[in-house]
Amino acid sequence: MVRDAEEGRTKTAKQIEAEKDASWKEHDLAEHESQLEGKLTEAHFKAHAQRKHEALLETQIHIDKKTGLANHEGFMKWLETSLKEQPDSLWVGYIDLDNFKHINDQFGHSKGDEILKWVAKLLSKSVREIEDVAARPHGDEFVLGIDGADEKRIGEIAEDILRTINSIGISEQGSLVPIIGVGNKSIIPIKLSMGFAKWKQGENADQLLHRADQAMFRAKRSGRNRYELDKSTGAEYEEEPS
Repeated sequence: MVRDAEEGRTKTAKQIEAEKDASWKEHDLAEHESQLEGKLTEAHFKAHAQRKHEALLETQIHIDKKTGLANHEGFMKWLETSLKEQPDSLWVGYIDLDNFKHINDQFGHSKGDEILKWVAKLLSKSVREIEDVAARPHGDEFVLGIDGADEKRIGEIAEDILRTINSIGISEQGSLVPIIGVGNKSIIPIKLSMGFAKWKQGENADQLLHRADQAMFRAKRSGRNRYELDKSTGAEYEEEPS
């Protein structure tokens, strides 16, 4: 019995020692896993931050610094991405300020920049923030990308833009002021011409943009300060003065 008891005590001691060893190993493993998890978390955070930084840089590359709208590259990226989804009703609007060179010549480029910024805000408000896009490719030209709209909706957007743009003019002092009444010759009105084209199956981004551009020139030929919808006649039009 003593031997059995001693053997029992000896066995119990070994078990205790084994349990201690197992406990330390478990502790070491847990500490190792914690350190590894910390490294993985840190690596994940750094990777996430890097992606955000790259996205920020890409966004900055595609933004027009003067107006805050997308630039030409940003618009074309949006358009090409949208066309990959084979949209049923995607429209492009090409917009050009009428006689903008005369405004720059008379009031200076700083006033011209102020007008560009005001027009940019107007256009950005005329389309949806997520689904659509407003951009300034260069100079006094703007473009709109509108997805999921029918011809009636495009007409409503164009009319709203014209109504707002024609409500503001430039005073003799060079200030942007509301146009009140008719025939106030001391105020120079701000006007623009617009052309809209709907994407056709098999058409690429450049072809769609070109049709919208040509529709805009038809609006200029027809008297300016208006909009035209592309009717796909296939006719070519020469560029008009600003």
